[in-house]
Amino acid sequence: MKNFVKIFFGSIILIMVFACSKKPLKTNIQPTIEQLNLLSDSIKKMPYDKKLSFWQSNLHKQKNDVNIAFIHYQIAKNFASTNLDSAKYHINTALNLIEKRNGALEQKILIYNGIANIANTEEKDYQAAYYYNKAAAIILADSTINTKPEAKITCLLNATQANMQLRQFKKAIQQDLFAIALLKKSSI
Repeated sequence: MKNFVKIFFGSIILIMVFACSKKPLKTNIQPTIEQLNLLSDSIKKMPYDKKLSFWQSNLHKQKNDVNIAFIHYQIAKNFASTNLDSAKYHINTALNLIEKRNGALEQKILIYNGIANIANTEEKDYQAAYYYNKAAAIILADSTINTKPEAKITCLLNATQANMQLRQFKKAIQQDLFAIALLKKSSI
């Protein structure tokens, strides 16, 4: 009986030692783009420098191109009003990452619109119109895209304005009517 007790307690001690000494499994779980969008919404009211620091610190933790492009887009968005050269670098990096992928249409819309906004700031009307129209074409072609209605409407109105400046009235009217229809459907 003494041997049984010794073996029993010895076994329990060995099990506890091995159980406690096991290293936790490392997981490389990447957030989904929806989770990154929620995160972006939740930090909207943070000061500019805190948001920028947050996105920069998370950039190197990502493994997939869509997430990396999303974070470059967020960084570019934060730089847009203070450092146009950095904004251009990050938005172009995002574009290079996202354009080579099939799908990721929601991100392409945001990135094309961001590039167009920068081109518009630099008074490059044709380049701005080109990217606004690329984003608008995606919206017009696929109504199932999971982009916020405000983003779709803003993008379409940006394209409308760019097309009006370039005297592309037919295209501008089509985009404007689609934006109005979206506005009526949404609860904005």
